[in-house]
Amino acid sequence: MRRRAVRRAFSLTAALALAACGDGGSGGMPGPDPVATLRAPSFLTARGQREQRSLELETNVAATGFQVDLVSDPEVIREIGGIAATGRASGLDLVSFQNVEPGRARLVLLDGSGRALLPAGSGPVLTVTLPIEIFAPQIASPLRLENGLVVDGDGEEFELTLVDGQVTVQ
Repeated sequence: MRRRAVRRAFSLTAALALAACGDGGSGGMPGPDPVATLRAPSFLTARGQREQRSLELETNVAATGFQVDLVSDPEVIREIGGIAATGRASGLDLVSFQNVEPGRARLVLLDGSGRALLPAGSGPVLTVTLPIEIFAPQIASPLRLENGLVVDGDGEEFELTLVDGQVTVQ
């Protein structure tokens, strides 16, 4: 697995949601610098399976939501089948994904009102349905996270570390 720090500009979805809400965060009170780690799952599977696996998020302060691209070998996972908020993120009301191109899906999870409803902590926040291709090669291939962004209620970006996972097809 690789680790990389990523800071990116807002997605259109997150920017519109945060602009509509005004000040939804700390109320201007100084606090710790926001830091987050987002982890992709690693798992063993078989051809033709439909896996449901979770992305895990660790934050030191409350967040409003995140966006990230989930990238896989298109011969293994061509497109995702769906997503759902889970765990401490189950109260967030805007859950969306787009299969951008074969092997790349953009995932968005946030509170539409802009409030920081995703409490600080760690654990699963998003369950992703991953259909494994019927003719997938029997190999281990990376499940990468790219272009990640985590924001708080004021629209401030977290310092973000992305941790890649792996899909092993037997």
